[in-house]
Amino acid sequence: MNNRWMLILSGLIILGINIKISLLSHSFIFGVGHADRPIIEFLGYMLLAFLVYWLVLEQLWRNKPGRKGERFNLAWILIIGILVRFVYFPSQFIQETDPYRYVWDGQMSVSQHNPYSYSPQDAFERGILSLDPTRQEAVQTINERINHPDVKTIYPPGAQFLFALSQKISPWSFGGWRGMVAIAEILILILMVLILKRLKLSLGWVALYAWSPLIIKEFTNSLHLDVFAVLFICLMIYALLKKHHRLALLSLAIATSIKWFAVIFLPFLLIMFRQNFLRSLIPTVMFSGLIAASYLPFSNAKFGTLFEGLLKFSAEWKVNDGLFTIITSVIHKLPLPFDTNIVSRIAVVLIFGLILLLSCRWLMRRRTISRFLRVSLISLSALFFLLPTGNPWYFTWVFPFLIIFPSRALVAFSALVFLYYLDFYFMYQNQRDMFTWVRLLEYGLFFTILGLELCFRHRRLRGKNKFSQILLDRTGQGNPTVAIIIPVYNESKVIEDSLKHFISLGANEVIIVDGKSADGTYDRIKEKFPEVMCYQTAFPERSLQMNLGAFESKSDVFIFAHIDMNFPLNAIEMVREKIQNGFIGGGFKKAYNSSTWLLRLYIYLLNQVYLARMHCLVGTNAMFVTREIFERMNGFSEVALLEDMIFSECLNKQGRIAIIDQPVIVSSRKYFKNGVIKQILRNIRIVLGYKFLHESPVKLREIYQG
Repeated sequence: MNNRWMLILSGLIILGINIKISLLSHSFIFGVGHADRPIIEFLGYMLLAFLVYWLVLEQLWRNKPGRKGERFNLAWILIIGILVRFVYFPSQFIQETDPYRYVWDGQMSVSQHNPYSYSPQDAFERGILSLDPTRQEAVQTINERINHPDVKTIYPPGAQFLFALSQKISPWSFGGWRGMVAIAEILILILMVLILKRLKLSLGWVALYAWSPLIIKEFTNSLHLDVFAVLFICLMIYALLKKHHRLALLSLAIATSIKWFAVIFLPFLLIMFRQNFLRSLIPTVMFSGLIAASYLPFSNAKFGTLFEGLLKFSAEWKVNDGLFTIITSVIHKLPLPFDTNIVSRIAVVLIFGLILLLSCRWLMRRRTISRFLRVSLISLSALFFLLPTGNPWYFTWVFPFLIIFPSRALVAFSALVFLYYLDFYFMYQNQRDMFTWVRLLEYGLFFTILGLELCFRHRRLRGKNKFSQILLDRTGQGNPTVAIIIPVYNESKVIEDSLKHFISLGANEVIIVDGKSADGTYDRIKEKFPEVMCYQTAFPERSLQMNLGAFESKSDVFIFAHIDMNFPLNAIEMVREKIQNGFIGGGFKKAYNSSTWLLRLYIYLLNQVYLARMHCLVGTNAMFVTREIFERMNGFSEVALLEDMIFSECLNKQGRIAIIDQPVIVSSRKYFKNGVIKQILRNIRIVLGYKFLHESPVKLREIYQG
């Protein structure tokens, strides 16, 4: 069976299973027949759906599909994802009560009462909410089903606005909220497709969210508020990819106003803005101002009551906890005169603070989108496993990052976390102590899978380029995109023939960076080659020009060329092959287009000794490097001369270097203009001056220019 038919069949099976679960949900009647609820049957169907979902993801992990058929696969994934969500519209909540609180909070705001001032119990006892006689039964139902009615709301202002909007649409019912959740999910899918497309990843990875049993259960059936926070986190990621920093900051502020978890991304976002401490105060103040402004409509409540419910929840709630149990058991054995519960929570805050600090330091070393997404995923996962409340819907926050860096362990946990529902089963059977063993299974299996995944990945990446392995194993794309970057200055006479050659090679991008030529080079490129990306720098500095070209490129691999070079016709394929085989970069051997016996001897020694044995690359070797390594090295050093040799030395320290035997043809005009012997001796003098005499690039440039 080919991949397409497997995807079609898997989608139909997932749709059928979810139809069955939707029908099964009607057996979960609030307050009735707890011991007879089909919790085990429900978990069985969820496990079956997850197994099919896992098989689909395995195809994405293992296969290396090209672009052929990707549109159909994406369309099918989205169609099934949307249909699955529609089949839950008539369903009943499965072991869920949070939406009843959403309705009450929304009605308080709609009735112009402050949900932070009164608990539901106080509000109904005092008759604060005016009861519509036509909806008395619905009001009574909501009142009876609110969980912890004696506790004031824990939800921030952004959530309150959403609750109020849903109640404006459909008072005292879930219709408006259900429709808003459906719209949010569709927007999330659209944003995820745009993110994957922007990062040049396989669009099929949207299935990781669209077909996830956890997402479908917690958002589509249980209607959890977190869907809106996930929506704005996706918008934050997309805005950052587009370099819209203000939109990214605004999106994060909205996500934080919906659920406080999102605030952990703020330090990462500030680091990505590349600002020093003082300048970072401006976006910090803006962020804080947006959060403070969201509380203004509720400012008639006392300051303490605004956070009363949240503080009570943070200090007392404990359910399905993982690492928190271990931390508590260790602290409980210590002879402390304090409440061990409070001490444990403080310890968790300190541990997470340390993880956050280390993540910030790691991100500051290389401020790239890739690293931002990684530290976000790591920190968010750490927060979930440290929290004393391991509710399954909290884990949905990792999915915007998981589609980019899919981890088998984290995907597996999205199924293991369903064991949370066994707590209800054992409670109804008066065997709640059994859930301790369930938690051991839930978290024990996860950390075992995580350990195996990390060990396997370490073994697989040993001696290989981390970038290329991510490219092959995580994105499912077998061919990295390649850009040829060419700095030019006053090359109008040769630019047309040279660019025709570079375009014919089949690179994904050909980028010209002009050093403010005075002979019309830039205008000629713009006129004759509109498909070529062309930029200008203020002055002709090769390192500056090449860095600008790399910055503007969207490709995975950069080749740095001279305008008068001629490449082998299969040069791009050879570079891709080297990267796929684990090399971080390299260069080509070279030959001159016109030479004497002395020049041929000189180039032979360069190729066989200086290049092949010593791995010393120069600009005329057409150096290539992966984007990740280039960014790690912060590009070319902007020096007067020898930026290529400095770059080559740094490149050799990063990993394995590839030397391609088929040579690039380089112009020998400089040798015949200055004299072959004189130019060779000058080259040797510059290398000796740099490597052994440690002379400055400025002085060496004077020698080079004669």
